[in-house]
Amino acid sequence: MADKAFEKFPKIAFKYSVSKPTQAKGQTVKGKTLEELRDALDKVPFWGRYKGNENMSYKTNGKKQVTEVSVTAKPQIFMPVWSDYSKASKEDQKAWDTMYAKLLKHENNHHNLALEVYAKLAKEVSDKSAEAEATNKAVEKEKDPKKKDKLIAAYTPWTTTTIKARMKTFFKDCKDVQQTYDDKTHHGEKEGIVI
Repeated sequence: MADKAFEKFPKIAFKYSVSKPTQAKGQTVKGKTLEELRDALDKVPFWGRYKGNENMSYKTNGKKQVTEVSVTAKPQIFMPVWSDYSKASKEDQKAWDTMYAKLLKHENNHHNLALEVYAKLAKEVSDKSAEAEATNKAVEKEKDPKKKDKLIAAYTPWTTTTIKARMKTFFKDCKDVQQTYDDKTHHGEKEGIVI
Protein backbone atom coordinates (compact mmCIF):
# COMPACT_ATOMS: atom_id res chain seq x y z
CA MET A 1 0.00 0.00 0.00
CA ALA A 2 2.74 2.46 0.98
CA ASP A 3 4.71 1.76 -2.21
CA LYS A 4 2.02 3.57 -4.21
CA ALA A 5 1.75 7.33 -4.04
CA PHE A 6 -0.05 8.16 -0.81
CA GLU A 7 -3.35 9.91 -1.35
CA LYS A 8 -3.89 12.20 1.60
CA PHE A 9 -6.91 11.80 3.82
CA PRO A 10 -9.19 14.80 3.35
CA LYS A 11 -9.46 17.52 5.91
CA ILE A 12 -13.08 18.22 6.82
CA ALA A 13 -14.41 21.74 6.54
CA PHE A 14 -17.21 22.81 8.86
CA LYS A 15 -19.72 25.34 7.53
CA TYR A 16 -22.11 26.98 9.91
CA SER A 17 -25.01 29.33 9.26
CA VAL A 18 -27.34 29.80 12.19
CA SER A 19 -29.45 32.93 12.43
CA LYS A 20 -30.82 34.51 15.59
CA PRO A 21 -34.31 33.27 16.43
CA THR A 22 -37.11 35.23 14.84
CA GLN A 23 -40.15 35.86 16.95
CA ALA A 24 -43.45 34.73 15.49
CA LYS A 25 -47.07 34.92 16.53
CA GLY A 26 -48.09 31.86 18.50
CA GLN A 27 -51.40 30.94 20.12
CA THR A 28 -53.99 33.70 20.43
CA VAL A 29 -55.86 33.52 23.71
CA LYS A 30 -58.84 35.48 25.01
CA GLY A 31 -59.95 36.52 28.46
CA LYS A 32 -60.68 39.85 30.11
CA THR A 33 -59.45 38.63 33.51
CA LEU A 34 -56.51 36.49 34.58
CA GLU A 35 -58.91 33.70 35.48
CA GLU A 36 -60.41 33.70 31.97
CA LEU A 37 -56.91 33.93 30.51
CA ARG A 38 -55.69 30.94 32.56
CA ASP A 39 -58.65 28.90 31.31
CA ALA A 40 -57.81 29.85 27.73
CA LEU A 41 -54.10 29.06 28.16
CA ASP A 42 -54.92 25.66 29.70
CA LYS A 43 -56.65 24.72 26.44
CA VAL A 44 -53.69 25.37 24.13
CA PRO A 45 -50.98 22.75 23.55
CA PHE A 46 -48.13 25.16 24.41
CA TRP A 47 -47.80 28.75 25.57
CA GLY A 48 -44.52 29.41 23.80
CA ARG A 49 -42.57 27.24 21.44
CA TYR A 50 -39.05 27.03 20.04
CA LYS A 51 -38.37 25.46 16.65
CA GLY A 52 -34.72 25.11 15.68
CA ASN A 53 -35.41 24.36 12.01
CA GLU A 54 -31.90 22.93 11.82
CA ASN A 55 -30.41 21.03 8.95
CA MET A 56 -27.18 19.11 8.55
CA SER A 57 -25.59 18.18 5.23
CA TYR A 58 -22.25 16.93 3.97
CA LYS A 59 -20.01 16.58 0.93
CA THR A 60 -17.64 13.75 0.04
CA ASN A 61 -14.76 13.11 -2.31
CA GLY A 62 -14.57 10.34 -4.94
CA LYS A 63 -13.81 7.77 -2.26
CA LYS A 64 -16.96 8.65 -0.30
CA GLN A 65 -14.84 10.25 2.42
CA VAL A 66 -16.38 13.30 4.08
CA THR A 67 -14.80 16.60 3.08
CA GLU A 68 -17.37 19.04 4.45
CA VAL A 69 -20.09 19.14 7.09
CA SER A 70 -22.64 21.95 7.16
CA VAL A 71 -25.15 23.01 9.80
CA THR A 72 -27.81 25.58 9.02
CA ALA A 73 -30.70 26.75 11.15
CA LYS A 74 -33.37 29.42 10.98
CA PRO A 75 -34.88 29.16 14.46
CA GLN A 76 -38.25 30.59 15.41
CA ILE A 77 -39.81 31.41 18.75
CA PHE A 78 -43.59 31.39 18.84
CA MET A 79 -45.04 33.57 21.58
CA PRO A 80 -48.67 33.78 22.71
CA VAL A 81 -50.91 36.74 21.98
CA TRP A 82 -53.47 37.89 24.53
CA SER A 83 -56.19 39.46 22.41
CA ASP A 84 -57.92 41.13 25.40
CA TYR A 85 -54.74 42.64 26.84
CA SER A 86 -55.92 46.24 26.33
CA LYS A 87 -59.22 45.47 28.12
CA ALA A 88 -57.52 44.00 31.20
CA SER A 89 -56.64 45.82 34.41
CA LYS A 90 -53.14 47.27 34.83
CA GLU A 91 -52.45 44.62 37.48
CA ASP A 92 -53.45 41.78 35.14
CA GLN A 93 -51.40 43.31 32.32
CA LYS A 94 -48.39 43.42 34.64
CA ALA A 95 -48.88 39.73 35.53
CA TRP A 96 -49.02 38.89 31.81
CA ASP A 97 -45.92 40.98 31.05
CA THR A 98 -43.97 39.22 33.82
CA MET A 99 -45.02 35.78 32.58
CA TYR A 100 -44.29 36.75 28.97
CA ALA A 101 -40.74 37.89 29.81
CA LYS A 102 -40.02 34.63 31.64
CA LEU A 103 -41.51 32.60 28.81
CA LEU A 104 -39.40 34.43 26.23
CA LYS A 105 -36.29 33.76 28.34
CA HIS A 106 -37.25 30.07 28.52
CA GLU A 107 -37.64 29.87 24.74
CA ASN A 108 -34.29 31.61 24.24
CA ASN A 109 -32.76 29.02 26.59
CA HIS A 110 -34.01 26.40 24.15
CA HIS A 111 -32.01 28.18 21.44
CA ASN A 112 -28.89 28.24 23.62
CA LEU A 113 -29.21 24.48 24.12
CA ALA A 114 -29.45 23.99 20.36
CA LEU A 115 -26.26 26.05 19.92
CA GLU A 116 -24.49 23.68 22.34
CA VAL A 117 -25.49 20.69 20.19
CA TYR A 118 -24.16 22.47 17.09
CA ALA A 119 -20.91 23.34 18.89
CA LYS A 120 -20.43 19.70 19.92
CA LEU A 121 -20.66 18.64 16.27
CA ALA A 122 -18.30 21.43 15.19
CA LYS A 123 -15.70 20.19 17.71
CA GLU A 124 -16.05 16.60 16.47
CA VAL A 125 -15.49 17.76 12.88
CA SER A 126 -12.51 19.88 13.91
CA ASP A 127 -10.98 17.01 15.89
CA LYS A 128 -11.45 14.56 13.01
CA SER A 129 -9.95 17.02 10.54
CA ALA A 130 -6.94 17.55 12.83
CA GLU A 131 -6.56 13.76 13.11
CA ALA A 132 -6.55 13.46 9.29
CA GLU A 133 -3.94 16.19 8.99
CA ALA A 134 -1.73 14.62 11.68
CA THR A 135 -2.00 11.22 9.98
CA ASN A 136 -1.10 12.73 6.60
CA LYS A 137 2.00 14.41 8.07
CA ALA A 138 3.08 11.26 9.89
CA VAL A 139 2.70 9.12 6.74
CA GLU A 140 4.64 11.60 4.60
CA LYS A 141 7.41 11.80 7.19
CA GLU A 142 7.72 8.02 7.67
CA LYS A 143 10.36 6.29 5.50
CA ASP A 144 9.65 2.67 6.47
CA PRO A 145 6.93 1.27 4.11
CA LYS A 146 5.56 -1.11 6.77
CA LYS A 147 5.23 1.67 9.31
CA LYS A 148 3.57 3.84 6.67
CA ASP A 149 1.05 1.08 6.00
CA LYS A 150 0.41 0.79 9.72
CA LEU A 151 -0.22 4.53 10.05
CA ILE A 152 -2.60 4.50 7.06
CA ALA A 153 -4.48 1.46 8.39
CA ALA A 154 -4.81 3.02 11.86
CA TYR A 155 -6.75 6.03 10.59
CA THR A 156 -10.45 5.62 9.90
CA PRO A 157 -11.85 8.44 7.77
CA TRP A 158 -15.44 9.57 8.03
CA THR A 159 -17.34 8.00 5.16
CA THR A 160 -20.85 8.37 3.81
CA THR A 161 -21.96 5.61 6.19
CA THR A 162 -20.29 7.31 9.18
CA ILE A 163 -21.81 10.72 8.48
CA LYS A 164 -25.29 9.35 7.84
CA ALA A 165 -25.19 7.68 11.26
CA ARG A 166 -23.90 10.91 12.83
CA MET A 167 -26.73 12.86 11.20
CA LYS A 168 -29.25 10.60 12.93
CA THR A 169 -27.63 11.24 16.31
CA PHE A 170 -27.37 14.96 15.55
CA PHE A 171 -31.11 15.30 15.01
CA LYS A 172 -31.83 13.05 17.98
CA ASP A 173 -29.50 15.18 20.16
CA CYS A 174 -31.31 18.34 18.99
CA LYS A 175 -34.66 16.87 19.98
CA ASP A 176 -33.51 15.20 23.22
CA VAL A 177 -31.82 18.29 24.66
CA GLN A 178 -35.04 20.29 24.21
CA GLN A 179 -37.22 17.56 25.70
CA THR A 180 -34.90 17.13 28.69
CA TYR A 181 -35.01 20.87 29.38
CA ASP A 182 -38.81 20.99 29.18
CA ASP A 183 -39.11 17.90 31.39
CA LYS A 184 -36.70 19.38 33.94
CA THR A 185 -38.46 22.76 34.06
CA HIS A 186 -41.97 21.39 33.43
CA HIS A 187 -42.11 23.57 30.30
CA GLY A 188 -40.86 26.56 32.31
CA GLU A 189 -43.31 26.32 35.18
CA LYS A 190 -40.43 25.68 37.61
CA GLU A 191 -38.79 28.84 36.25
CA GLY A 192 -41.79 30.89 37.28
CA ILE A 193 -43.77 30.82 34.04
CA VAL A 194 -47.19 31.03 35.64
CA ILE A 195 -50.05 33.44 35.44
